[in-house]
Amino acid sequence: MPTRMNSQPCQSSQNGNVNCLTNCSCSFCSAESGINNVDQGYYHNIATKTITNIPSLDLAYITNCDNNNDIDVTINLNPAHLKWNDFSALFFRCPSGAFYINNSNATASAISFNSQTYETTQSKKVSFSLYDQIVKDWSKKNNKPENSIAIPSKIQLERQSFLTKSLASINGYQLGLSLDESISTLLNNKQIAPGDEDDKATVKFNISYRDYFCPLDISLLVIFTFITQIPCYKNIHECEICPNYSNDCKPSRKHFDCDDDSSVGFDYASECKSEQQTIFTKDETEFVMEQTHGSENDLHSDIEKILKNADCFSCDDSRSSHTTNSWNK
Repeated sequence: MPTRMNSQPCQSSQNGNVNCLTNCSCSFCSAESGINNVDQGYYHNIATKTITNIPSLDLAYITNCDNNNDIDVTINLNPAHLKWNDFSALFFRCPSGAFYINNSNATASAISFNSQTYETTQSKKVSFSLYDQIVKDWSKKNNKPENSIAIPSKIQLERQSFLTKSLASINGYQLGLSLDESISTLLNNKQIAPGDEDDKATVKFNISYRDYFCPLDISLLVIFTFITQIPCYKNIHECEICPNYSNDCKPSRKHFDCDDDSSVGFDYASECKSEQQTIFTKDETEFVMEQTHGSENDLHSDIEKILKNADCFSCDDSRSSHTTNSWNK
C-alpha cells in the first residue's frame, strides 16, 4: 500500500490549485472523496433509534458571497419547533406568499445565530458561534494553530460575525421557494395530502446559509431546520401509498378512489342510488303498507280455500267408502 513520503501537509499554490500527495487525508482530499464534512458527531456516539417519515423540504439557500468555492464544513443546527402562523410570518410575504425575511424579525430567536445550538459527541446543545466555527475550520483545513491567524484577519472576522446577527441580516444572494411552490412540491412528491380542517401535516423545512470569509478562504454551510404543522393537510405514510404484497391484507377501496375519478363518481352514484331506494315519502310508505297488507289477506284467503277443498275431498272419500260397504252387504 503506498504511503506518504513527505510529512508536510498538502498546500495550496498561488494559482489556487492544491498539490496533494498519495494516500493523503487532508481536508482538500476528503472533500474530493465524496464525504460530506459535517463537523459534529452524535451525542455519546449513539445514533437515534427512532425512524421518522416526516417530509423534509429545502426552502431557501442564502449566502453572503456568490462564488463557486467548495464548502469546507457543514453544521446542522438543532431544529426549532414553530407554529404555522409564526413560521409563515417569518419566511413569507403577505399576500403573495413569496419567500421573504422581514428585517423587523431580525431579533427572533428562531433565526438568530447567537440563539442556535447544535449536537456534538459531548453535548446535545452546544452554543453556535460563527467566529469560533470559522477559526476552527481554518485550523483544520490548513493544519495550523489558531494563533497563526493574522491579527487583521481576526479583526475582520470579529466584525463580520458581529454584523451577521440573524438570517435577516444577510445582504447577498438569496434563492427561496414561495408558499405556493412549497405546498405544490410536497403534494407532487406525495409527501402530504389535502385533509380536513382538523388535520395538520408535520413538515421539516431547511434553510441553508453559506458564510464565506475571504481573508481565510473558509466556506461554512449552516443548515437551519424548522419543524411546523401545515393546517388542512395531512401526512401520507408509506403504508397508505404502497400496495399490499401479502394475500392476507387487502388494499382499501378508498386508496383507489383517491387516484381514479371515475371510480369515485361510480361509488358516489351507487351510494346515492341506494339511498334513493331506501328513502320513501309518507304517501309511498302508506302505499307499500297497503300493498303488503293486501297481499297478506290474499294469502290467508288462498289457505282457507285449500283447507276447504281438503275437507271436501275427505268427505267424498268417506261417502264412497260407506256406499261400497253397503253394496258388499
